[in-house]
Amino acid sequence: MQNFEYIAPNQTMAAAQALSPNAGVTAVLAGGTDLLSLMKERVEMPTRVVSLRNISALRGISKKGGGLRIGAGRHRADHGAAR
Repeated sequence: MQNFEYIAPNQTMAAAQALSPNAGVTAVLAGGTDLLSLMKERVEMPTRVVSLRNISALRGISKKGGGLRIGAGRHRADHGAAR
């Protein structure tokens, strides 16, 4: 795995700024491990990784229209096991 810059913002605006096109090759880490596995295999080689883990605004669940919106940062353990 090559060296990379790791950023873990706690606000959506800071995350948006970290994802600036001027940052080079940037990847988003949103809880899964696929990115890290691909980086170890040198399939993905970002110069910057932005983690969304600390952004509480992405953990919400809300009803919208006839559907349900589940935020990207929502953990399954936060609302119980799927049934």
